[in-house]
Amino acid sequence: MAILGSCFGALANPVRSKHYYLARKADLKTYDSFVSDMRPDHLLARTKAVFTNKRELVAEAELLDPAGEVAARLNVKYHVMRERSFHKIYSDSIHDITPVISDINPYSKSIDINVHNIDLMSLTASIGRVTPEMCMGYFDKVKALPVAIASQSLIKSCCIFLRRLTGEDSARFIVTSADLCADNLALAGQDVDIKVELLDVENDVFIVRTIATNNLGQSVGEMTTHIAMVD
Repeated sequence: MAILGSCFGALANPVRSKHYYLARKADLKTYDSFVSDMRPDHLLARTKAVFTNKRELVAEAELLDPAGEVAARLNVKYHVMRERSFHKIYSDSIHDITPVISDINPYSKSIDINVHNIDLMSLTASIGRVTPEMCMGYFDKVKALPVAIASQSLIKSCCIFLRRLTGEDSARFIVTSADLCADNLALAGQDVDIKVELLDVENDVFIVRTIATNNLGQSVGEMTTHIAMVD
């Protein structure tokens, strides 16, 4: 859904040159039909967006179930950057590694989480050092993890923590809502640590705060998530 919003931006931007759309803030809400035993051939998604200024795009995207009901809604705020500006800011992270696109699906495998310490209130972990190979398929030349992948690592860390908390190693979870802030990209060569903290439990919904930081002490993703266990 976040990618769909950036696609809208690319089509609607009046400046007809290459831009990067970096998700900086997002809030997600899922609905009852998001969890289903159905395995439809396809789902529908739609988005609407507006440029608040030349450097900011705000989008609302929805995922629809086969009956046309909203299964999930995502609101995203993007920082819009021209290609030249993007490369100038991240010049130290430009690597001449050109993948064969047909051989790469960067979403086929999630990043491994290395757990350092875990108890009933918190988890500390890391994804280790970000390598250029981990970043292939996202940004041209600049090797960095996009916010979607960093967020996936945060949620995966939450699930590892909650399985320990509940004592159920095979437990499945659903994100009912999430608020995300990402002020920086995780760049190749940086080490990224993750901290998970249990904030509260309300009506069998776990409220968890997760933050990822690089070795410079910068936040590369912070999320407050409401997560429920799926029967």
